[in-house]
Amino acid sequence: MHGSSRDKDKRQQKQASTSWLAILDIEHFKNINDQYGHICGDGVLLVLAQKMRHFFRSTDLIFRFGGEEFMIVFEPTDADSISNKMAEFIQLIRDTSFPFVENMTISAGLARISPYDFQIAVLESALLCKK
Repeated sequence: MHGSSRDKDKRQQKQASTSWLAILDIEHFKNINDQYGHICGDGVLLVLAQKMRHFFRSTDLIFRFGGEEFMIVFEPTDADSISNKMAEFIQLIRDTSFPFVENMTISAGLARISPYDFQIAVLESALLCKK
């Protein structure tokens, strides 16, 4: 007996789902530190980290990467879902009031993680598509 169409749908979903790497960068962060001081800059980092922790799934891994960059490794999902989720998050940050800072923006790059990719290739791919 062959598998049901439901089993086939699950297999197709599983094949379409993959892990993703996002790199988020606070734009003009040096200016924030220079204009308002490092304590304000630290407050911005803290608020952003809290927003990420509450917005993304608890199973998604969030790391600080450099002074004003963060990396997120997402659990498997499809390309449309992760693209929509990142767009929603970027809009959330645009709408967020940060201490002393008006209109803070972030840029984000997103890359698919394949089990056959070299880690540096995934990282470079995410960096190259930041917008």
